[in-house]
Amino acid sequence: MFQNEHNVNLTVVERSKEITDWKLVIFLPNETINEHSIFNTDIANYAIVLLYIGTAAILLLLLFITEQKRKEIQYDGIIKEELNDLYENAPCGYHSLDNQGIILKINNTELSWLGYQREEVIGKPFTDFLTSASVATFERFLAQLQMDNTIEGVVLEIQCKDGHTFFVSTSATSILEKGHFAIARTSAFDITERIELENRLAYIANTDVLTGISNRRHFFQEAEQYLQTEQAISVMMLDADHFKKVNDVYGHDIGDEVLKSIAITLRAALPEQVVLARLGGEEFVILVANLNDQQALQLSQQICVKMANTAIPVSEDEDIYITLSIGTAQRDFYGEDIDEILKRADIALYQAKETGRNQAIQST
Repeated sequence: MFQNEHNVNLTVVERSKEITDWKLVIFLPNETINEHSIFNTDIANYAIVLLYIGTAAILLLLLFITEQKRKEIQYDGIIKEELNDLYENAPCGYHSLDNQGIILKINNTELSWLGYQREEVIGKPFTDFLTSASVATFERFLAQLQMDNTIEGVVLEIQCKDGHTFFVSTSATSILEKGHFAIARTSAFDITERIELENRLAYIANTDVLTGISNRRHFFQEAEQYLQTEQAISVMMLDADHFKKVNDVYGHDIGDEVLKSIAITLRAALPEQVVLARLGGEEFVILVANLNDQQALQLSQQICVKMANTAIPVSEDEDIYITLSIGTAQRDFYGEDIDEILKRADIALYQAKETGRNQAIQST
């Protein structure tokens, strides 16, 4: 130990310098280091704390953003699945068509209606799945869609794979590509029950309940349509001879059966394009086009013969025969009222009854 370190005189010879790698080592006490270190200041400590907090906040933000992104992707997937499920299994049919009417896409609902697999439908003309009566309607609908962006309520009759048919109300929106019609997005609602109800109501409104032929209301509607044309129009008024005796002798139930038999016989004796109606009671009327007065009279006479020779059963062992009196009239000029024609036919009918019945008379 040296008593006074400052008085020590160390010498280094030249030889030592040559053979020795010298290092200078300085030892500083911890207090000195801490005193002069920047990391030992309050500012540094605050900065470090803030750095840790900032780093933690950034990590938390990144975790939050990542979690939100994951949830958004998951939510988008759920929404996409729900929308796809809604499209595929909606209570109505959906399909997309190109500008030629070729099916590009179709949902499960409409496929189930049709009874086909998807590959049997995609790429096929939509007309392949329509009845012949609806093809022209669809072609007009497709042509109109190229001019109008939206069309609603077009009724089409669909032909299914198993042969049965049903009615749909179709609406479509056109998708344009470079200003031209490219795709039609179409919905279809099954309205078969509505159509059946409408047909049933129309039948009830236009049909005589007892005989199944046209009633008085429908006759006048049809007559107005016929009178809009310039073709020859013939009207025949018919009345069952002595019909009151049938009701008196056999009862009204048998009388109703006789009226039904008269209607059946008349229908069988007449051409297809003829309006046959029951005006009431035992009175019937026929309207036919494109016959002159002599042809109309000849047809009336044939009806009289046919009816007079038709046996009508009233019991298991008894038949009766009914004859008809008929008055015929022609339309005299375009624009003549149907009531005027009927009035002249009725006058001729009265003459037929007054002069012997079972005959036809042409009005003068």
